[in-house]
Order: sequence, then structure tokens, then C-alpha cells
Amino acid sequence: MTTSLVFKPRTANFTSVALVREAPAEIRRQLEEKLAHAPAGFFQGAPMVADLAALENPDVAWLADLRNVFREQGLLLIGLSHHRFSAEALFTAGLADIGAAEAHDTTAERTRIQQANTNTAPAAPQPPPSGTTVIRKPIRSGQRVYARGGDLVVIGTVGAGAEVIADGNIHVLGSLRGRAFAGAQGDENAHIFCNELSAELISIAGSYQNMEQLEAYKSLKNCLITLDKDETMSIVSL
Repeated sequence: MTTSLVFKPRTANFTSVALVREAPAEIRRQLEEKLAHAPAGFFQGAPMVADLAALENPDVAWLADLRNVFREQGLLLIGLSHHRFSAEALFTAGLADIGAAEAHDTTAERTRIQQANTNTAPAAPQPPPSGTTVIRKPIRSGQRVYARGGDLVVIGTVGAGAEVIADGNIHVLGSLRGRAFAGAQGDENAHIFCNELSAELISIAGSYQNMEQLEAYKSLKNCLITLDKDETMSIVSL
């Protein structure tokens, strides 16, 4: 007997958004500001997870408003982390439980989230990379590779329309023609190296340059990309 359903475990890739207040209008405004500085369509349809560690006791009725705020901006709110809602409440709201909420719901964690969302507080320290992922073939258009918790080395070309993501550094021993996201969890000391730079977009710890901004560096050889303290990109040929 054949089956029409085949369950395959997959590792999800999503963006976490830390919320510090239950104010839909304020959340809407801040999302609009963030998206205004991103390349057109960069976050369109992107799966999002709301981190509620900084909220004391949000009401379950608020979840519907929260989903609508994200949807208005073309974002898909798929779940919550660091929350206190029951499984039934999440199911009713159409949201998933991402991570173990109770294990991380501490005063120290709430303080860290609040500090990370103020202009004067120091950034939360990031864990060091824990390993290196090596890909010994080209990354083709439409493919995405994520090195979680460490560096990524690609021995080959990253084609146009492909994405390479790493929590640490990215080394492309070939031409970088697609998109590269280093320091994906906020490591501002991460860097990107490639034998030839022809990228559609490069990003380090959330700061990025798109294809138009990179035009002056097109086909640059042995290229090292780092992030300066003022969050500007330093792009040099070694």
C-alpha cells in the first residue's frame, strides 16, 4: 500500500525578533523602519519567530493582533519562543512552539533582551563558533547552505541565486555570485572571504550591502570583507 504522506525531519531556518513591549502600533512602526533599510523583497515571505522573553505576561488575545502586524509587512509569524502560553493556546493562534520556553525564561534572559534593544546597552556576547562545515562542490541557484554554530568553507562557486549562511565566517574558494550571510547570530567579528567577488548581497551580523553597493568591487580578487565598528563594510583585496 502506497502512502501520500512522507514525513521528513528538516532543520528550519528562520529569523527571531525580540519584542520588549506588547504595543502593536509600536511593533508595526519598528518593523516598517527595519524593512525600509533592507533591499526590496529581502524579507518578503520570510518565516519569523517572536521572542517574548522580555514580556511579563502577554494576553493570549494579543497573539492575533501580533500575527496581523507581521502579515501586513509581508512577514510570516510562524511561532513563539521564551513564552508561557499553553500548547492549546498556540494551536488556536496557529503558531508553533520554537524552543523550550520554560528552560530559558529567567530574569537574566529578559534583561539581556531588553538591553539588546536599547541604544546605550552593550551588545550581548555571542558564543564562539563550534566547528567548520566544508562543502566540496558548487552551490547552485536556488540552493541554501547554513553552517549552524560555526564557519562555512565552500570549495567551489556560489552561483547567482544561491545562499550561504554561517554563524561564523564564510570562505568561498571560488567565485561568490549569490548571497552570503556571515555572523548570522550577531557575531560582528565574523568575516567573508572569496577568491572573486560578484555577489548579489553580502551581510555580516545583519549589516549588508546589496548588488548596487557592491558594483564598485565587482570581480575583485582574493577579497576579504569585515565589519567596522560603525557597522560599515570594509572590502579589501589581499
